Amino acid sequence: MKLVVDANVLIAALIRSGISRDIIMSDKFALVSRDYLNLELNQHKNLISQKSGLSENEIAIVMTILLRRIDTIPLSDYQEKLEEAVTLMKENINDAPYVACFLALRCDGIWTNDSDFKGIHKIKVFQTKDLV
Repeated sequence: MKLVVDANVLIAALIRSGISRDIIMSDKFALVSRDYLNLELNQHKNLISQKSGLSENEIAIVMTILLRRIDTIPLSDYQEKLEEAVTLMKENINDAPYVACFLALRCDGIWTNDSDFKGIHKIKVFQTKDLV
């Protein structure tokens, strides 16, 4: 199953070892995400450190390991779908790049724990509990 991974899933996997990390490290899924995922994760390093108790160096190590399992997609591969994605995500356009990746790559779904994706007719959404 090919899934687009939202940053909130990675943040959860960085905060604690558990189901999200296990799924990311599993060979059962082909995982992809937007090209700015690393930047988005770095913006939340303080929160991750505070909630996980990990040092910045430890977070960097875990992040490197997890990101090796996720193919990052360059903007050029999903840019043509951004306008449609913005229209679909009118309530939260910050997540439009994930939707654009989903549309451009014809993935099986988006893995997120964010409720902003719910109820959008063109998007199949999986929460962590759905993938267990």
